[in-house]
Amino acid sequence: MSGNLGWVNKPLAQDLSERLGIPVTLTNDANAAAYGEYACGAGSDYKSVVLITLGTGVGSGIVLNGKLFEGNEGAGAELGHEVIRMDGEKCACGRRGCFEAYASATALIKQTMRAMEKDRQSMLWQLCGGDINKVNGKTAFDGAQSGDRTAKRVVSNYLRYLSEGLANIANTFRPEAILIGGGSARRERA
Repeated sequence: MSGNLGWVNKPLAQDLSERLGIPVTLTNDANAAAYGEYACGAGSDYKSVVLITLGTGVGSGIVLNGKLFEGNEGAGAELGHEVIRMDGEKCACGRRGCFEAYASATALIKQTMRAMEKDRQSMLWQLCGGDINKVNGKTAFDGAQSGDRTAKRVVSNYLRYLSEGLANIANTFRPEAILIGGGSARRERA
């Protein structure tokens, strides 16, 4: 089902396969990115990799022994929704304490804004032109690089949350490599 396109039970892979005359398989963006990195990118030296994408949410793709792992009915492997803090921050999925609620760009922006509200003297205010609504996924990193203590605390906490999620992934799958991509990984605005 695609709510944005108005499709329900549309056999898209079959339709594309017939039109193109080649086999077609569909998957989500993080799975496709993980398999692409495994096949010919940063993960090409390994048989088992996990790719985590840090953006609006925390996406994930898993390749184990050369095969894309998607879970039952292709609906599994949503590692952004593993809990890293019991009864923690509310996640977009409705649960509390999800990795995504702490390590996505969206979460980093919220963390930065909260820290700014507590410290009106922080350089973070200057970095966003005095407008808290202009905070983006890069603001805290820029502030930390400039030596702002509040920004350093935000970045330190963010990296701790990210590390906790990655440690869970390492312990669950024991991949040869964990690849990190997305806007927050590149310290972009996100």
